[in-house]
Amino acid sequence: MDPAPPIMLKEDPWFATRIACGATAGFALAVIFNVAVPMLPAVLVCALMATSRGALDLKRALGGGLLIPVLVWTSSLFIEVFRQEMATFIIGMTIITYFGLLFVMVTSNRMGLMILIFPQLLGITAVSSASSLGDAPFVAMRDSFAAAGLICAVVIPVSYLVFRPRTKEVWKEIYEPPGFERPWLEAALRTAAIAPVLAAYYLWVDPSNVIYAIMALLVLVYPHRHQQRREARSRIISTATGGIMTLALAVLVSLQPTPAVMLLGIFLGVLWFGWRMSTDHKERYTHQLAMMVFVVLAVGAALGSSDPITSLTQRLTLTVGGALFALAALYLLRWTFARSTFHDVYPRRWTVAPAS
Repeated sequence: MDPAPPIMLKEDPWFATRIACGATAGFALAVIFNVAVPMLPAVLVCALMATSRGALDLKRALGGGLLIPVLVWTSSLFIEVFRQEMATFIIGMTIITYFGLLFVMVTSNRMGLMILIFPQLLGITAVSSASSLGDAPFVAMRDSFAAAGLICAVVIPVSYLVFRPRTKEVWKEIYEPPGFERPWLEAALRTAAIAPVLAAYYLWVDPSNVIYAIMALLVLVYPHRHQQRREARSRIISTATGGIMTLALAVLVSLQPTPAVMLLGIFLGVLWFGWRMSTDHKERYTHQLAMMVFVVLAVGAALGSSDPITSLTQRLTLTVGGALFALAALYLLRWTFARSTFHDVYPRRWTVAPAS
């Protein structure tokens, strides 16, 4: 679950250009095909390309894109069957969360992120809008995710064919198991931390604030403490830097509000973060996250669906709150229910010298 290795410009000088073109093409195709949530294709293209290194891995590019519709439709079938009975629905979603976390605690495979995030986003959208808006928001979210996966399966290979890395070596990610003696306990502690938050969103919390729950889940999914703290720090900093770039784009679009300027602004913003990923190796993961924050906020601002300053303030507040909640909740749960492993995870800062 560690970030992908640094990008070597000698091996891949077109990395930033390729990812910027891919994200812009993803957004353009979303508009052309009238995808209800148009930032999803661009964000998923960024996510899949930013975590790849070396030459084109066709299995990864096609598999990652095509896996998304399969996972989304499988999740939606479960949600449609059980959402009418809220108690059963909450229990079922909690079980899915537990096994998704258990999968990560055992294997450290990034696929666990998809197993956790996609069902929760769909579930919150389905139950929160069922009473007032019917199935429209749920169907729009489901179809947008499915369309985004298919767009990724097309855009990513084409981007690699146009902007080819110099290296011919295909990078393969190696998943190192965390090595927990009791992975079921680690998954249970994390599920106990996030389950009340998710239940609150199912029952009464406004789904527009879902970033809080997602950020908490993204921090909890990492097996080790240093990874959780890195994730929380990177998410908070990236939200601020991505938001600042969005404000710059909003000024540019306000001066010349045309689709060409909007696409150019998105291209240049992603290009900047891609270049920073290539040159600032220490903070490459933070720049990667900032890129995706920028795409989400920029598309919302460019389409006029949200005010950039309000969106940035709300997202930053929810990100900080979700990340800090996850760290604090896991700390307290481990202290309460897993005292025997507490100091293995949270070592003492000092020791008491024995009496002479």
